Amino acid sequence: DVGAALDRLESLDPGIRAFIAEPGRRTRVAAESRRQAASDGPLARVPVAVKDVFRADGLPTRAGSALPA
Repeated sequence: DVGAALDRLESLDPGIRAFIAEPGRRTRVAAESRRQAASDGPLARVPVAVKDVFRADGLPTRAGSALPA
C-alpha cells in the first residue's frame, strides 16, 4: 500500500535524511494512483526513489547542493 510506504518513509527519513521534503507528496501520489488505477500492471504503485542528480520532470535536481533547486 502506497500510504503505508509513505508513512514508513516519513517516520524513518528524519534520521537518515535520504529524501528531500516534497510538499504535497501525499496529495500528488493519491491523485496519480487514482488516475492510473485502470492501467494496473505488475509494478503499479511500487514506490520509486529518483536520485537528485538526474533530471526528472516535476522533481528538483540539486546534485547534492544545499542550495535550493
